[in-house]
Amino acid sequence: MNVIALTYVLGTFVISVVKPDDIELLPKIVNVVENSSVTLTCSKKNGFLSETRWMNSQITENANLAFSNGQCIVTRFLLDSNLYDGLCNGNGTYSVLLKKIDRKHHGGEWTCMETLFSVSNIVSIYVSDPPEGPPVIHGYKNGTVHQVVESELGTINCSVSGGNPLATLTLTCFNRQSTADTTVTSYVSWKAIRNQSECTCESDHVIGGKLITYLKFEVMFPPSAVYLSTERGSERGTIVANNGEEVMLNCVAESNPKPDIIIRDQRDIQLTVLKNNRFVNYTIHKVSCDDAGEYTCYARNTLTVGQEAKSKLILIVRCPPRPKTVKDDNVTAILRSDVTLQFTAHDFFDEQNKTEFTWYKQNMSLQNGGSKHIISSYGLQSVLIIRNITQTDYGQYRVIVRNSVGQYIHNYELQIKENQEPEDSTITGIIIGVAVGTFAFTILVVVLSLIGYKYMYIRRNHSLERSVTQATRNENDTVSENQTTSTYDDINLASDPKTVYEQLDDKGREGQAYMEMQNIKTEETSRDYINMTV
Repeated sequence: MNVIALTYVLGTFVISVVKPDDIELLPKIVNVVENSSVTLTCSKKNGFLSETRWMNSQITENANLAFSNGQCIVTRFLLDSNLYDGLCNGNGTYSVLLKKIDRKHHGGEWTCMETLFSVSNIVSIYVSDPPEGPPVIHGYKNGTVHQVVESELGTINCSVSGGNPLATLTLTCFNRQSTADTTVTSYVSWKAIRNQSECTCESDHVIGGKLITYLKFEVMFPPSAVYLSTERGSERGTIVANNGEEVMLNCVAESNPKPDIIIRDQRDIQLTVLKNNRFVNYTIHKVSCDDAGEYTCYARNTLTVGQEAKSKLILIVRCPPRPKTVKDDNVTAILRSDVTLQFTAHDFFDEQNKTEFTWYKQNMSLQNGGSKHIISSYGLQSVLIIRNITQTDYGQYRVIVRNSVGQYIHNYELQIKENQEPEDSTITGIIIGVAVGTFAFTILVVVLSLIGYKYMYIRRNHSLERSVTQATRNENDTVSENQTTSTYDDINLASDPKTVYEQLDDKGREGQAYMEMQNIKTEETSRDYINMTV
């Protein structure tokens, strides 16, 4: 359906017939890069445009572009020559040159029209622009080194501003990576790892290209790897040197901050110490047999908790064998017993499995096997067991110890053990037997003593009773025979004082005998009680 349009052109009204969609604005889609330019052209599909009116959604007013009297007339915002240039093409079309399009123009919509009823299609401006700058890592001060402890956990994020289309962000930190292409912010959780010192945030844009921001870390950790070696290297922590050579020990420790390193010898004597350093060495000049043994390197720093990290190295100095400990060479044993002779060689005097043992009785070599001799040798130790000793087994024994450097002879003298002390169990039995016998004998003596005292007491009582009875009878007989004896009143004390004394003396002796009987009885009773108590 056609539409009649009334157009006012330079003071004159013009009547025209238009069709819907007859006015066209090209290009229909505009994709431009920031700071570039584009030309929009308005035309009529059927016929020529007498004039055009331009509209921009980002500007409130309209602008006219028309050709009249041989001139191209431009009005309003199109007069800004820094941004626009109006063109009258002379073929019934009009154009507007958009100069230096930037990100502010993104999303703007343009239309052109000839009359109120003839409006063109809408053309949108899409501006592709790079991010405003490199990515920004948040929470950390740029340009500084940040200290973290090994295995410490943390979170980091970065972002980028601007950009059309949006930039792709890739955040990498301690082997953890996060990529975001739908937002301007990226996050990642990390765990601090030694020997890694950078986290990076990278933005990738179709226009702006790749921009990278770096974050520096210093990972702190205690010594955990200590290496003790020599200039000639070491195989499984063991080195072999000849007597008189020079040996240099090197110790390296990995840690942050730098550790204190100590080297100690086989006697645990400190040989050298170096503070705040990852490397130390120590030289043994003219190494001797006494230098053979186990050496240890220790390392610690401010983060060390508990025992220091350490590394060990065994120094073997090739020397002839010698005993590890010196013991008495004289061995005593009783007949029909077993005896053990043992020899242990000093450590670190030759390479492993180079030490051999041979046992002799006088000049006769002893062989393992049978029921008499049992020989067992392992490493640096050899044992000879002599079973069920007889008289012929006593005498001299020797062991010859050989290695790749030389040999050592050690002699033993097996002697008979005289004045054999009873075994502990026998001595204990004897002691118990003697104690029991002594106790029984003591009890027997006490019992016999009591019986003897009892027997003597009974006999003495009978004797006293017979004496008293006899004395009583004599008195009765005297009284009977002398019925005319005077009474006490008739006695003339003055004429015969001796008679009174003798009578009194007899009574006194009788009383004394009675008292003695009482004392004997009391003493026996008390003694009997005391013995029973004991």
